[in-house]
Amino acid sequence: MTDKQFNQLLKKTAKAGNKYLTLYRQAEHEYERRYGDNPSDIDDDFWIDSLTCAAGKMKEGVTVKEIENVGREQVNRLRNC
Repeated sequence: MTDKQFNQLLKKTAKAGNKYLTLYRQAEHEYERRYGDNPSDIDDDFWIDSLTCAAGKMKEGVTVKEIENVGREQVNRLRNC
């Protein structure tokens, strides 16, 4: 790979990262609106593993139903502690 190609790759990576952050923040805001808590604050492992690269590759097929099932369970568990 040439320096020019590497520079282009770095720029594309930064651009993709910025787009990811924008979209992630929108999704996180919607999660907070729906469930009243930030997914990181309640340690929603499914959310974190699916959408933050914490477990490697992100889950591309994640659904609202999965988020709701796991999110509600996590919120209820933490609130009942």
